[in-house]
Amino acid sequence: MQGWRATMEDAHAAYPDLDGTTSFFGVYDGHGEQDVMKWECEKWKVE
Repeated sequence: MQGWRATMEDAHAAYPDLDGTTSFFGVYDGHGEQDVMKWECEKWKVE
């Protein structure tokens, strides 16, 4: 299989109702390390 990895490096984020009028859905491709993907997920985290 092309592109096979021992661990899953991809991730997703889904925020269907940020403020009543806005939604965010993201798919992150890990590309070897999870650091960038984790950073992006944290940046979009809703508090």
